[in-house]
Amino acid sequence: MSRELIVAAWDGGPAGALLDGAVLLDWTWAPADGALEPGAIHLARSARRRADLGLAFVTLGGGAEAAFDLRSATYCEGDGVLVQVAAAARDGNPARVRARPALVGHFVVLRRSTRPARPM
Repeated sequence: MSRELIVAAWDGGPAGALLDGAVLLDWTWAPADGALEPGAIHLARSARRRADLGLAFVTLGGGAEAAFDLRSATYCEGDGVLVQVAAAARDGNPARVRARPALVGHFVVLRRSTRPARPM
């Protein structure tokens, strides 16, 4: 049998399923209602860079702002960025996000590759 990974939106949040033929091996789902909870995945808009703070800021849906490490920010202002919340906002600081989101299941971790795909 051949393994197949299916990624889609389900109930407003991202979901992933790993199939071996017709057998479901693993699945994961992140609910959309926990918008700024750790693990939530967003398509954000790159807003600005602050070299003095070592941070790049992005705007999430609903106008919420988040920050991530400037070293991992290779985006221009206004670019769309797929991010995952690493730490919720607190004490007046924005939520912390990472630019390599992951959907974690029992047997598989789905991450965005940083390498170009190889032909089969």
